[in-house]
Parts: sequence; C-alpha cells; structure tokens
Amino acid sequence: MYRGIGDSHVLTNVAVWENLTCLRNAFMTEKFQSTLAHYPDGAAAYPVIMRKQAVPAVCVG
Repeated sequence: MYRGIGDSHVLTNVAVWENLTCLRNAFMTEKFQSTLAHYPDGAAAYPVIMRKQAVPAVCVG
C-alpha cells in the first residue's frame, strides 16, 4: 500500500495476480465485497489492470 505524500488522501494498492481470472474471482468474493461498505463517504476506487512495460535506457519490464 502506498500513501500520497503531504496532505494527500490518495492510497494506492499494488497487487500482482496470477491472471485476470484469479483477480476477478477474488474481487467477487463475499468477503471482499463486504469491505467496500467500510470505505469512507466520498471515497472513490478505480481498479486498473496494468502490464509491466520496459522503456529502453530508462527501466526494464
């Protein structure tokens, strides 16, 4: 979990999933869905699925 610096209220959770099916199955469990009710009022969640990308002379993928 990463928190924005200073007065930021941004939290970023980075997780590595075996595949999209595993992520979908975990997301749809009753246990996970019940945690959403505990988010503070006004909270917004933006699930994003990404893939590592190499950038020559900058970073490896």
